[in-house]
Amino acid sequence: MFNRLWKIFAFLTFSYTLSFEVASAQDYDCYKKEPEAGDYLQVYNLSYNSTLVDSDNKYSTRYLELDGRHIYSFLKDSDVFVYYRGQKLFDDNTEKYVAVDTHLGYRHRRCLSDEWKLIASAFYAAPVNHDLRKYDHSYGHIAAPVDLIWKYYPSLSVNFRATARRYFFQFTDNEGGKTLKEWAFEPAVLLSYEIEDLAFNAAVVDFMGWDFNGEQIYSEYYHEESIEWAATKKWTVSLTHKSDGRIANYAGTGYDITLHDEDRSEIALGISFTE
Repeated sequence: MFNRLWKIFAFLTFSYTLSFEVASAQDYDCYKKEPEAGDYLQVYNLSYNSTLVDSDNKYSTRYLELDGRHIYSFLKDSDVFVYYRGQKLFDDNTEKYVAVDTHLGYRHRRCLSDEWKLIASAFYAAPVNHDLRKYDHSYGHIAAPVDLIWKYYPSLSVNFRATARRYFFQFTDNEGGKTLKEWAFEPAVLLSYEIEDLAFNAAVVDFMGWDFNGEQIYSEYYHEESIEWAATKKWTVSLTHKSDGRIANYAGTGYDITLHDEDRSEIALGISFTE
């Protein structure tokens, strides 16, 4: 257990040290495309989600999702944000609107060149719904994402992301198993390609979690593909496919946990407003 925690700590220390030491050699002209100090941005997204693959994992197969993000740039390279997300479940046992995520965070940007940018963030995810057993991220945690972004103007961008999470609440999975995550680490790669008003996006994420006993580690994958159409300057229409599933499970204590009997696949049609 100590070795695992030491590796996570070393990675975060290296990531944040790199992000702030590079600042001394940066060219602030690369911030010309970033928000100005004092700018305020708000984004709302409404989507209808439907499950494509049947599964016994007790997930709701149809739901309406609303999320919003409010961002205030108090410096040219720094901002604070509030993010929230909720769902109206149409065929779940709850049959009601549920709050899923509420994040309070800080983000710091550093330009390495006109093509490379480093972003270090930290946020607190509030435990908004203790009764909802199917969303582990709604139980309260802090997270520290680090993004290294390569932007090949004007069309292509590649984002290499690493996120560490520390959970505060023990919980059970949606099958009633003994899921007691304490630490989690998420490496991810995100791609985006733009052609005029169209954007093609893809993301692959691996989730590795440790339980509170320090004796179990398991891994799940997640990938998402989407097409976005900027209908106007403020309105965007999107079509998204999402899928997740189990890669591996290492149960050192002798018990096993099954979050998904088979892969879960969803498709979502959404519309977003930015101001």
